[in-house]
Amino acid sequence: MEKFFTFFDHPFFSVMGGLFTLLSVFGLFCTLFYVIRGFVPVWYRIGKGLSQRKIAIFATDKYEDLKSVILDSGLFKEKNIVKIDKDCLKKAESYSFYVVHYSSVDSAAFDEIIQLKKDNTAMIVYAPTCDGKINDSDMNKIDSQRNAVVTNFRGRLLNDIVVSMISTSHQIR
Repeated sequence: MEKFFTFFDHPFFSVMGGLFTLLSVFGLFCTLFYVIRGFVPVWYRIGKGLSQRKIAIFATDKYEDLKSVILDSGLFKEKNIVKIDKDCLKKAESYSFYVVHYSSVDSAAFDEIIQLKKDNTAMIVYAPTCDGKINDSDMNKIDSQRNAVVTNFRGRLLNDIVVSMISTSHQIR
C-alpha cells in the first residue's frame, strides 16, 4: 500500500496537480465573470423598471380591469400606474411605457398615441379577440413602431410588460 502512495509523490503529479488547480481556478473566475456580466444588467433593468417606471394606460371603461391585472401580479406599485383619458393624451408624452386597450380608443386617439410614442417608449396594444380585431391600417402603424407589441390575452399582457421593461429600461430618459 505504501508503494501506491509513494507513486503519487512523483514530481509529475505535483506539477500536473498544480496546473489543473490553476486551470480550475481560472475557469471558476471566467464563469463568475460571464455570469455576472450576463445577469447583473438584466436584474438591474428589471429592478429599475419595476420600481421606477410609470405605466400609462389608455383605456376608458377597462382601466380598472387592466390596472388590477397589473397590480395583482405583485410586481408593480399602484403609484406607478396612471390613467390617460382621451382629452389629455399629451400628458403621456413624458411616460416611457404605454398600455393601450385598443377598443377603448377611437381611431383619431390611436393615431395621436402613435405620434406621441418615441422610439425608446415601450407600447403594448391589448386587443382581446372578444372586442374585435385590429384593422389592417392600425396593425401596420403598430408594426412600423419600435418596441411595440400586440397581445390578446391577460397573462401574455403581464409577460409582455415585464419583457418590455427589461428591454427598454436601459435607455436614458
